[in-house]
Amino acid sequence: MQRFIKKSIGKPTKALINLQNRLEKLKNDHVSYAYEHRPTNVKAKCIGCKNCGSKFNTELMGKKFRENDTLRSIDYNSKCLLCDNDLRSETTLKTLNRYKERISDLEKRIKKEEKRIKDKQKGEEYWKIVVIWNEDNVDDLVYGY
Repeated sequence: MQRFIKKSIGKPTKALINLQNRLEKLKNDHVSYAYEHRPTNVKAKCIGCKNCGSKFNTELMGKKFRENDTLRSIDYNSKCLLCDNDLRSETTLKTLNRYKERISDLEKRIKKEEKRIKDKQKGEEYWKIVVIWNEDNVDDLVYGY
């Protein structure tokens, strides 16, 4: 399945570059916070699920986590194996949600700034070809400008 998308780009402004840098830093902070506050990073030998009452050995669970894990794998490995409830504390979950809100706000601001640049300047136009190999794994390939 292929999709063709026509895009127009203009010269990026300092404000846009600043917003993109802030977004990248915020995403890195989000992943590092999630890694530091994973459920296996507690001093106790076992961690319990608040929903079903199961107990898990933190030493055995800790083998799933690696230093270069993505946010998606950290979220997946932080769930109870029986009831799929998150094992992290409420404070950690609230902080992670605040990170998500701030990231979405910055992404909206970046889109507004890009639209403002596009409306103000006439940029180069190019076609982006998106090839989807598998519905589970979406790869964006740009073949040329």
